[in-house]
Amino acid sequence: MLSKFRHPNLVTLLGWGQHDRSRYLVYEFLAGGDVYQRLHRSTPQGGSIAFHWHERLSVLLDAATGLSHMHNSTPKAFHRDIKSANILLDRHGTAKMADFGLSCTGQHAGATHVTDKTISGTPGYKCPIYERTGRFTEASEIYSFGMVMLEVLTGLSPSKSDPSVPGGIAFPVEETICTRQPGALERCVWAVDAVALWPAPLANEMAQL
Repeated sequence: MLSKFRHPNLVTLLGWGQHDRSRYLVYEFLAGGDVYQRLHRSTPQGGSIAFHWHERLSVLLDAATGLSHMHNSTPKAFHRDIKSANILLDRHGTAKMADFGLSCTGQHAGATHVTDKTISGTPGYKCPIYERTGRFTEASEIYSFGMVMLEVLTGLSPSKSDPSVPGGIAFPVEETICTRQPGALERCVWAVDAVALWPAPLANEMAQL
């Protein structure tokens, strides 16, 4: 599907090849790595590589622009695995959506959703309504992108491996902010990542979003 798209904020598919019986795809090289690693190297626990608020905001704007291009295509296209690890950075810091293994398009030009018998995506990022119904819409993508926004704002992961908890997965964003409970906005502002030096008015505005 990616071969149909050319956009500055979507990773470029250059071609494909085959070695023995294995097929492979060739993408542009993005030297900046992924946003997940950049975020967590920037924390006091993970290192000292700065990832300031203006860079983080630029990443979000770039990724949103790439996703908007997909959503406004005909037929509508869905990424279906939006997370910080799937946003890559070039050497100039431009962000591009990547990893289109779960991506799909609507069945016809006017289709607004796809339906899954098997739920896919990454825990902590995927939309709870999609998990319950199997119906994937643009709103499902917006939920996942919202979790990325919270991750970029706070430095907390929506999900991470933790053998000490039932199921082996912890959900730091939800456990800290409790998005479905009263006072979530205040908790989000309290949890803002100090390493990024967010201006207070901007942090408040993003938390409200």
